[in-house]
This record gives sequence, structure tokens and C-alpha cells, in this order.
Amino acid sequence: MQKNPIISTDFYSLCSNTFASDKAKELSVYNYTNRYSPKKAWAEYDLAYDSRMTMYGLNFFIQEELSTKITKEHLEEALNYVNRSHSFGGPLPFDANLWKRVINECDGYLPIKIKSIPEGSTFFPTEPIIQVMNTNLGFGELAAHVEARLVGAVSKASAIATMLNHWRARLKEQIIKDLTLVYGKAEENKINDVLKWAIHNFGSRACDSYETSVLTGLSHLLIFNGTDNTDAGLEAYRLGCEDSVASSILALAHRNCQSYGNDIDAVNAIASVPNAKIVSCVADCYDFYKTTRDIVNIAKNNPNTTYVIRPDSGNGLDCILHIINIAIENGVCKYENGIPLPTNVRYIYGDSVNPKSQRYINDTLRDRHKIPSTLWGIFGVGGWIVNNSTRDSLSSAYKLAAIGDSYEPVVKLSESKTKLSVPYLNAITRPNNMLEGTVFPSNLVEYENDTCRLIYKNGDILSKESFKDIRSRAVNDFEKYEEFSKLNPDFGTNRECLGKEIIDYQNEIYGKYKGV
Repeated sequence: MQKNPIISTDFYSLCSNTFASDKAKELSVYNYTNRYSPKKAWAEYDLAYDSRMTMYGLNFFIQEELSTKITKEHLEEALNYVNRSHSFGGPLPFDANLWKRVINECDGYLPIKIKSIPEGSTFFPTEPIIQVMNTNLGFGELAAHVEARLVGAVSKASAIATMLNHWRARLKEQIIKDLTLVYGKAEENKINDVLKWAIHNFGSRACDSYETSVLTGLSHLLIFNGTDNTDAGLEAYRLGCEDSVASSILALAHRNCQSYGNDIDAVNAIASVPNAKIVSCVADCYDFYKTTRDIVNIAKNNPNTTYVIRPDSGNGLDCILHIINIAIENGVCKYENGIPLPTNVRYIYGDSVNPKSQRYINDTLRDRHKIPSTLWGIFGVGGWIVNNSTRDSLSSAYKLAAIGDSYEPVVKLSESKTKLSVPYLNAITRPNNMLEGTVFPSNLVEYENDTCRLIYKNGDILSKESFKDIRSRAVNDFEKYEEFSKLNPDFGTNRECLGKEIIDYQNEIYGKYKGV
């Protein structure tokens, strides 16, 4: 399937140049914001305790959508399509001349520039983290052309990175409790050794395309190391990830056990693969409880191979407890201060896992059975992450902020003032006292501490970073604002991010049209 960059939008944007205002055609500035807190997005899972979010997906959008040169053939195909795509009333008003100018005057690339905070950065509701505008006068509507794909990619990727950063914070709490149970304290290096592998990505099969698998898989790898998305792993490798990131292990599938007619022959087969020091063994194809005992006996006689037992159905708590108890009964464990720890038997559980169910299992094993579950195994998560990260999760919006060569500010009203769009060209700052605002009009005053960078301009990608650097920022920046967010858990949801000039202008427009 070949992509046509002209048609890679929606009909709102494809046809709007024929009826847009003169000022909007001249120059248009758009802001991308998220308006909901993750506290609201995933409240039922007790996941996020504050409003921090992690930005990701913009470079993926640019590479996928803005790197293809627009040609006369693209325009001819687009024109033929639009001329027959109407329902009633004749052909839709597609401005072919605008695209001829892109081809002839702009070398086939959209004359726009994109500023944003660096990928992996922490941000808050209401902050306009991406700003798009045309660079050549008369092409204002092309800044709107990118809305559908940009919002789609950034909202999905940012939702996943945000979700997993908060999940990581909840897991860190659990790991600290487990390490404290065993050692009386939790050293930072031990916490991180466990934490980076705690959630493994099983999500490839929940994706509807290669692109979705890569985008969602990369978003996961910002926060955790393990993945079964080989396509995302390859892209992370291409982008310069660390060696341990985007890795997995040999793993049995149910079909392997079915082909042998029993689980244990399949386990022996995978364990006999050369250099197979750690193998994942699905154990519920026939008789989970018997198979678990058999695998533990094999592990007892083969101490140089680690057997990760994977129940894929049944009650998660019962299955994991059974694995650990059988290992303890057979002496396939070690003790530290009277607490059992794993040697070469561990677990991975991946049946309909979400943050709430995962936390319940770990807390119950620790509090009721004195078992430090996070030190015994990990969780595989697939469909839940993909299916619970959408544009609506964090209420992503792409709104007009200014028009004309004088950057006249504009506001889209709402019955709720917290959903008023953000006017002006904007700078995003991180002052010592963030409660005085983080977003200010950059076309009125130049801010040296503006965190936004020029990422893309007229076909050129201007900011390139390794995946390693973005990944480091995603975790470190999130933790940097942890204490602030504990004190201000709803920061940004009531316009706290906006500087006085912006709020005053919003209120002025609100009063003008609402009579308030």
C-alpha cells in the first residue's frame, strides 16, 4: 500500500483552503495539547497519582508522514480521487493550485516548521508541547493538513509512555517493599535491576499494522527493557538503544506443546537449544499443576538453565503461588534472612494483565505469604496497553492559536474554561516556582529558557537524538518532577500552567462571546 502525502489527512483539512479566512491562509499557528490528567484517564486501575505525562511519537510522525517528497503523480491521483469522492452536489473544492505551488516552489515538501519539547520530556495538561506553523506566507492551511496523523501518532505514543511511567512508579513502590522484606532496606541499584524488566511487551499481536506495532513497541521500550515486538526492537536498535534494551528470550508457544502432544517434551526441546541459558516454558497447554512440578524437577537437575514458567490462563495469584511453592518444596530456591528467593525457576504471567490486577498479585504474595513476588518473576502485557491508549485517553487536541503575519491570537471557547484553547505562539518554561505558570506568549517576549526546540522545517529534520538519550530523559525527567507532583497532583488541569497574559486573553474572549 503506497502512501499519498496529499491524501494522508482528513477531508476537513484537504478541502479547507478554498474557504479559509484570508488571515488563516496567510499564516496559521497550531498548538497540540493534552487536556486530561492521567489520574482521570486510568482512574479505575489506581495507576497515576498525579498529572505528569511523557511526550513521545513526534519523530515517528515526521519520519512516516513528512519525509516523502510530494510529486506531480501524487497530485494527479489526489485530484482524480477527490473529483469522484463526493456524496452529493458535485466535486469537493480541492485546491490543486496550492499543491502545485508546494511541488514547484517548495521542492515537494510542506512549507511548515514544527517546534516541540524534546521527546521523552515530562509535561502537564494544557501545555502546548508542539507548535506547527507555515514558513511561507499563503500556505497557512498546510499547518492544519498534518493534524490527523500528528495527533494520532503523538497521542498514542505519549499515552503509552505516560501510562508505563506511572506503572513503573507503582512497581518501584512494590519492589522497595519486597527488597525491604528480604534485606531490611532497598538499594537503588537493586531496585533498578528488577524494575527495568518488570513489564514485558506482548503487544505485537494486538496491533493492526507494522507501523502501530513499531510505534507502540518503541513507546514501551522508553520505560522497560523487554519486548516481543521484533519490529519495534529493530527500530530501537537502528535508533541507538542500549544493548540490553529491546531484548527477549527463547519462549515456547502453545502450538509447540501441542505438536509434541505434551508439555515436557517441548520443554526439553527448547532447553536443549545451544546456548539456551534461560527459556520461557508455557505450562498450561494440558495440565498446568502437573507440568509445573515436572518443570521444577527438570530445573533441579539442570541448575545452569533458568526455567521461566508461564501460566497463560487460570487465576493469576493461584498459578504464581503454585509455581513458587513447588520450587520451595523441591529446594529450587535460596534463603536470605528466612525469605525464599529464586535460583533457576521463575515465572512470567501474561493473562489479561493490567496495573490493578498485577499490583493485587504482588501485594497479596508479599503481605499474606511473605513472598517477594517482584524478585521471583515479571508480567507480560499486550492488549491492555494498546487498547487503553487512545487520543481520548488524555484528550489530545490540535487547535488554532494565531493567524496572520502579526500572529493575531485566537481562542476556541468551551463551556469549561479549563478546555479553552491556548492562544499565541508559546514558550514553555520550567521556572523554580512553576505555580506562577510555565506557558507564555513567545511572540510578545523572547524567553531564553524556552524548552521548545525547532524539530522540523521545510523537509529537514533538525533535531536528531539517539533512542538511548530519549529513553534516559523519559525516566529521569519524570522522576525529576515527582516531588513537585506529589505536592501538586492536579497541576495543569485548572490552567495553572498558563501565564497571566494567556489567561487574561482567554477570559477576554470568553467574556466577549459569553457575556460574562
